[in-house]
Amino acid sequence: MSLARPLVAALAAAALAPAPARAGAALVARTETSDGGGLAIEDPSGIASLPNGHFVVVDDHSEGSPRFRGENLWELDLAARRSVRAQDLRPVTSEPSDVAFCAQLDALVVADDDALRLLLFSPAGEPRGAIDLAAAGAKDPEGVACDAQGGRIFVADGKARQVLELANDGALVRRLDLSGLPFANAQGIAWDAARERLILVSDEPPALFELDRDGSLVAAQDLVALGARRPRGLALGPASEGRGTSLYVADAGERHVPDGRILEVALGARPAGARVRTALAGDVDGFGFRGDEPGFAQGDLDHDGLLEPGERLPDAPLAEPPRDAGDPPGTDAPVLVGESQPLRIDLPVELGGGEPVWARLTLVVGGARALPGRRSIVRADGRLLGELIPARDDRIVAGRIGATLLELPPAALRELRDGRLRVEIAREPGSGENRLWLDFVRLEVAVAPAAPPARPQAAPKKGGNS
Repeated sequence: MSLARPLVAALAAAALAPAPARAGAALVARTETSDGGGLAIEDPSGIASLPNGHFVVVDDHSEGSPRFRGENLWELDLAARRSVRAQDLRPVTSEPSDVAFCAQLDALVVADDDALRLLLFSPAGEPRGAIDLAAAGAKDPEGVACDAQGGRIFVADGKARQVLELANDGALVRRLDLSGLPFANAQGIAWDAARERLILVSDEPPALFELDRDGSLVAAQDLVALGARRPRGLALGPASEGRGTSLYVADAGERHVPDGRILEVALGARPAGARVRTALAGDVDGFGFRGDEPGFAQGDLDHDGLLEPGERLPDAPLAEPPRDAGDPPGTDAPVLVGESQPLRIDLPVELGGGEPVWARLTLVVGGARALPGRRSIVRADGRLLGELIPARDDRIVAGRIGATLLELPPAALRELRDGRLRVEIAREPGSGENRLWLDFVRLEVAVAPAAPPARPQAAPKKGGNS
């Protein structure tokens, strides 16, 4: 049974929840973990951030691969795209489903999905013992995270649809029931101490779910448009841009295919009280979309490509729509795009002298089918933002009819200060060419008043007699 429709309900419920507002996600960076050079990890299943700025990644299916080299744990320098060290954990586990660094234990904690236990290692990789998860009621430990301040360990128990909260010695503190949430099982977990949130990732559907400490759903975020295919692990770590914290997602991709990647994602929310300004691009008629074009629901009420009450998916397969006289390229006419032949869109937006603090790009595209290894990507001013969700593909979340919603990362926001966003739709290297129709583009920018210049302070008067 498809879980797309419950996810839409979860997104809607989270959006109506009391403050803080529903979080968004923006792609900051993407690192291929099997690049033929310094990295050779096919199916990353878990990831942890280390105090030295490196990351530890595990692969729980490496042993069955024809390219297996005898390693299933790596310490990576993501900035340099290289492996610092590698380790074979098979003497103690061949199923390292996830890994976390627990500062209170000064240890790497590895979840063993097969033996229902947590394995403890020193940061250098020496074994330090184990915690029995079967005694705590675990059935499928897929993810692990640590709360350094509270001295707790969280275990995402996948198929059992629960989170186990443990003390440092493994004693069960409490159990959070996930059976009411819209995903089959949680694959990875992270603890956000700053906001006191649990963050879960599922692979069906590929999405993030934020929970408060009691397990109530606070926010949900689809990851398909950011390029995720089979996300497995999560870790919070320093942002590569040097400001704040990012969420790092281990995406395994296809099993035993060297297409794994690490996605660096910035979590955020549209600031309350900021004025939203909008730039539109589409048919020359402005809002005159017919509602039967590729990527749109029939009877589209507000011409945004999203499914609303009274609207439905088109029954007919995609077909080239009739062209209106005077339509500019990229609207009703199919456009051929390739790696070196992108479709370029220039979106000016009037900022009114304010500062862009949040921005979201919505693209409705028809004809871009999701074929294995053939992906259309979206760039803004040369920065990768994500991948197109193709129209009428079975991976589309119900309620989004080929609509790709992408939030801009902090660096792209800074580039928006000139009041213009330059968007490109292209193909990834080696993906060939593709025909598509660009039905609708919308850029929403939340603008905050510019900070007043700091007033120079008067020099203090010198004391004493003149």
